[in-house]
Amino acid sequence: GVAHKTESGLVRKGLDSERLGRVWEELARSGDGTVLVAEQIEAELELMVGGYRDESFGPVVTIGIGGIATEVFDDLVAVLSPPEPGEVIRAIAHLRGYALLDGYRGRPPVDLAVLDTVVGCVASLLDEDERVVEVDCNPVMVAGGRPLVADALVVMDGGEAGK
Repeated sequence: GVAHKTESGLVRKGLDSERLGRVWEELARSGDGTVLVAEQIEAELELMVGGYRDESFGPVVTIGIGGIATEVFDDLVAVLSPPEPGEVIRAIAHLRGYALLDGYRGRPPVDLAVLDTVVGCVASLLDEDERVVEVDCNPVMVAGGRPLVADALVVMDGGEAGK
């Protein structure tokens, strides 16, 4: 339920088995007892995929460059939900940082079909449940060209939030 886990000291990286137990106990005491341990992914690029319910237009999905630095880069595109076939990929091409997704400096290009699927899942969540006010998948880490959702926050009508 915490939107910015890094700033709250809730993300710990590079833990060996010796430190893991101590960090686990510390984090469990500081919250509701829930701790997630996951493989650390070395990302070539971080993105964000989100969505919100606009008062005038209804559900909108967003895709952007940046991950944890999304606000710094301010490089987002938005499409109405549900997106038409091919619309997400056409919109992504308008990102200022699109070259980073297209195999920049020898890195593998981002699998846009997988990214389109992630966007489609966010759109479906907004379209299928009126209680969903906002979805934030951030960061969406790209490793080997494949987008992987590392963290997500869903805000429900009434202030409920979940991972």
